[in-house]
Amino acid sequence: MATQTGSVSLKYPCPQFKQSLSEEINFDALGRRSQKLSVRVYLLIGTDENDPDRLIAYIDESEGIGARLYTHNSSDAGRDPKGFWTDTVVLISKDENLTKSHARYVEACLIRAVGSNPRWLVPNSKRPSEDAGKLPLPDRAAMEEFVDQTKTLVGALGWDLFREVRGRL
Repeated sequence: MATQTGSVSLKYPCPQFKQSLSEEINFDALGRRSQKLSVRVYLLIGTDENDPDRLIAYIDESEGIGARLYTHNSSDAGRDPKGFWTDTVVLISKDENLTKSHARYVEACLIRAVGSNPRWLVPNSKRPSEDAGKLPLPDRAAMEEFVDQTKTLVGALGWDLFREVRGRL
């Protein structure tokens, strides 16, 4: 069996995010890592192969980002492959103190925000409920700032998925 490799760019130009990192990764080795990392929110970005004018963004959160990316890259039966996936953005806090509730809140906010841009398809099978990632008010305020910075970051990287589009395309 051949070893799968791929390029994943992790970029954090905002003060809330860690410094830029881009590297070639070995998905087989990544998938075998058993240790859990702190919670991460991530976006898998690519183009719809059936409609080249349509872009796709899969948004999720995970405690084991390595294993999750391995699963998305896998073509094994029973896995969750993302064939459209060409680019990755992984979000972590500067002090790595995101809890599962924080990550679910951010994930829900980002999925809802993409809904207003018809150029983008979000293939997430589950849609966030209104109470996804319930947080105390101070935490919600901090996560709203995190979400706003994420929207700015993703736009600065060249993806307009959080831009509101009104009228016709």
